Amino acid sequence: DPATGALRVATTAGDDEYYRSDGTIRVWDAETGDVLLVIDVGSEVKALVAFADPATGAPRLACGVNIEDSDSDSDSEPIGEVRVFDAVAGGEPLVVIDVGSDVHALAFFTDPAT
Repeated sequence: DPATGALRVATTAGDDEYYRSDGTIRVWDAETGDVLLVIDVGSEVKALVAFADPATGAPRLACGVNIEDSDSDSDSEPIGEVRVFDAVAGGEPLVVIDVGSDVHALAFFTDPAT
């Protein structure tokens, strides 16, 4: 929590025995175990990473999702997206990046050239 410095934990939530995401990200208070925020991503979350926005220092959550293309035949590959959310306020994605294929993992790093 940027205001208090308290530790927070972000997780995806599963709803069946196959560990499929229910399409949400939950932010927890690491000390009390209370759920502080539920972000409705709208699609099954395949990957999740937390980072500080390099421009503002604000906490962000980026998640990878794979969306079935309903406009094409059922044999088509899913469309992958990375969606970035405000880790404190939640709400709509701040950024949506179309990656053009499945998303399986995310990593956040600073470009050493800049």
